[in-house]
Amino acid sequence: MAWLRVRDGWLAYAGALAAVLMTIGLIIYPRMDALRSGRTFVAKLEEASRGVAELGIVGFREQHLLQLRRPSVNFGHARWRERPVEAADAAAWLVARPGRALLVEREAREACFRTARTVELGRANRAEWSLCPARPMPPASSAAIARVPFSTCARGAFQYRG
Repeated sequence: MAWLRVRDGWLAYAGALAAVLMTIGLIIYPRMDALRSGRTFVAKLEEASRGVAELGIVGFREQHLLQLRRPSVNFGHARWRERPVEAADAAAWLVARPGRALLVEREAREACFRTARTVELGRANRAEWSLCPARPMPPASSAAIARVPFSTCARGAFQYRG
């Protein structure tokens, strides 16, 4: 039992630490990755937006952008004080051209897209998400929307009617 001496305790510590880190790295983290990284949600988003030419994201999470395999348009990461303006900018972008869709959180959907036809994508990162595809709008409607001050989107002055 000479190998169990106190002076070799650092070997036992290093061995136990290596075993714990290998267990966490090889077994636990890979199982958590699909949920924590947003990979499962983004796969659902890409499936739902397969026929969409341009995808916009309102109130995005960085996990979404890291996992997304297609080009996207976002309307400001650091605009947390301007969420209504961000949603209004996105609404203007959405109606500007057919073939677009927006990924929106529940708050933005209720503020600007309440009457829009949406595809529910479920819950991810503590938020409910929907895909709001654009519908072609007559030019008169687009011109009328362009005249509305979009900063009033959350107060109900502007509603995207898709």
